[in-house]
Amino acid sequence: SGVALPAAKRARAQRLNDELTRLTQDYERRVRESRDTVAFSEAELEGVPENVWRNARRDAQGRVVLGLDYPSADPVIERAVQEATRERMWRATMRLGGEANLKTLQRIAARRHELAALFGFGSYADFVTRRRMVGSEANALAFLDAVDGAVRERERTDLALLREAKAKATNQPAERVVVRRWDVAYFTEQIRHERHGVDQEAMRVHFPPQRSLEFVFAVAQRMFGVRFEPVEQTLWHEEARAYAARDADGKLLGTLFVDLFPRPDKYNHAAVWPFRNVAAKSGRLPAAALVTNFDRQGLTLAELETLLHEFGHALHSLLSATRYSIPGGSSVQLDFAEAPSQMLEDWVYDPAVLALFRQVCAECAPLPRETIERAERARHLAKGLFFGRQLLYARYDLALHGRRVEAPLALWARMEGATPFGHVPGTMFPANFGHLASGYGAGYYGYLWSLVVAEDLRTAFAADRL
Repeated sequence: SGVALPAAKRARAQRLNDELTRLTQDYERRVRESRDTVAFSEAELEGVPENVWRNARRDAQGRVVLGLDYPSADPVIERAVQEATRERMWRATMRLGGEANLKTLQRIAARRHELAALFGFGSYADFVTRRRMVGSEANALAFLDAVDGAVRERERTDLALLREAKAKATNQPAERVVVRRWDVAYFTEQIRHERHGVDQEAMRVHFPPQRSLEFVFAVAQRMFGVRFEPVEQTLWHEEARAYAARDADGKLLGTLFVDLFPRPDKYNHAAVWPFRNVAAKSGRLPAAALVTNFDRQGLTLAELETLLHEFGHALHSLLSATRYSIPGGSSVQLDFAEAPSQMLEDWVYDPAVLALFRQVCAECAPLPRETIERAERARHLAKGLFFGRQLLYARYDLALHGRRVEAPLALWARMEGATPFGHVPGTMFPANFGHLASGYGAGYYGYLWSLVVAEDLRTAFAADRL
């Protein structure tokens, strides 16, 4: 923060940090408050679950109008039979934030570079990684090179698999087929269904949203002896809820706020904000907000995995017992922060863990063990493509915060263009990649780094996850 700098530099550091806060808020607000929509005829929505669009607004031509929130956009990209429908929705999501956010992101990168220089560092990446597990930008890049060596061939194999699936669906020779970005999710789901009989949409009936929340509470009680009790409070929205976290003796540990469903102007992904850290010395208790945008009809197994992941961050905050607030909760080294939550992702594919659902929802039909096992196998499909994409995000993030400040879109187009899918002109992913603007600047590699830690953590629960 600049406390140890000479007076002039300290004042400049304060101004830079204040400006970075404002720029980050501007960037995130443009994405959150976007009013962008895409209109489709019902015929164009072939394959998309009716609950996604049946009650949506219609335009003057009677077309279905869908927003770009993930409960609306993702099912279109994953399920629409017509490629043109998938493409239109995918392109719309890739334009979120627009030119204004590209300009803001460039200013953020420039200000971070200047801030690092005040402390004598040649890059913002080196400035922030010196206090993380990885230690330096060079170490982070070397780690990503190792990841590249592990996933590159798998990525090519996955791409060939999708090409075969598209060739079969379009009655073309595989060598003439080009798999586009908007094809990946669709054909991955098709192969999962064909090979493993897994239909995520069909799982929603098994996992009602409120019961799913109570399920993750039950997991916490079994693993950590923590129970969650509803608390009557007037909150920011009538559907938001407050829960007191208590230990086995009834001692209050903290408060969890939960906001499950989508609405206009709300943060449009899933996250936890630990907005008040514990301070044991003064008796201050922690509070965290768990925010998602789930379908009211229920969760897929993949979304239940997301819920447990985010809930892991909430537990990280609420179970903290540090003497002072600054190091409390998830204020740990950033490249460790995801590890506890990533560890828990595997839990929802364990039949013994999912059996807890019967305790919170006796009327919910249990997901058959065979289906759980097939879903666990299916989730590994196209992992090469997934990690190849994560690798690109991480390398781009470090490059944007490296020794040269470059125009964000030009840098992205060059780096994405070197991948098997290439860059799609007209798209501007950096304008809506929120981790770049937030506290994950020069830290996205941490998702891959902490996953290595999470894999190790899981070994302690190999015999019994509960």
